[in-house]
Amino acid sequence: MDNSDFHKTVQKHVRLQNNVTIVDDINQFNIQQVKDGIITIWVNWSMGYLNCKYSIEYLRDKNYQGHIYIIDTDLIQADFQKNVLKSRINGWGEIFVIKNGQVIESFLGKESSVAFKIYLDKHTDS
Repeated sequence: MDNSDFHKTVQKHVRLQNNVTIVDDINQFNIQQVKDGIITIWVNWSMGYLNCKYSIEYLRDKNYQGHIYIIDTDLIQADFQKNVLKSRINGWGEIFVIKNGQVIESFLGKESSVAFKIYLDKHTDS
């Protein structure tokens, strides 16, 4: 899937706002520049994309002020998983919380958006 098709697919499911970026080139993404952010790993070949969709919607409902990065799972190589995410992705729409350039929380597996919602409820006021 080329970048324009990926953008169209994401935009069918998620209303993009100023604090949401679709990452087109994983080699240009520098996690160390992210002070406060969320990475969602969008998967096109399974229903795992729903975890990303629900998490982004919930962040919007919570008026999240950090930055949200949507990355196509097909862009992610093993070295990015190991060195940046510190986790192996499996196509469930994984979610990562970033603070000061580091992954501080990972939500993996089929229920990643449910676990992420519980985390947000514990760590936000609204």
